[in-house]
Amino acid sequence: MREIPGSNPGGPTTALFFQRKALAEKKGLRFAKALRFFYKMPVIRVSWWAGRTKEQKEKVVEAITKDITAITGCPKEHVWIIFEDVKKSDWAIGGNLCDK
Repeated sequence: MREIPGSNPGGPTTALFFQRKALAEKKGLRFAKALRFFYKMPVIRVSWWAGRTKEQKEKVVEAITKDITAITGCPKEHVWIIFEDVKKSDWAIGGNLCDK
């Protein structure tokens, strides 16, 4: 499968891009318009220390999706949430690593 520059090779973003591109082209949109069609959704990144449970993430997804759709009016299917679980040893505040 072809890859999108800057994407996770073989990841869901790549697959979804080509699915949405095909859908846009079926609607008669050119490639440039297909890109705009694909990138309409808000992408929310949640960077936090690693260690949250799947249940906690599900609750955060539910809350963020509910609020974003209520505020923006976009469909929930267009809301993307990406969790970035960061080790404390890879996070610094005020010039100090957080694992100290």
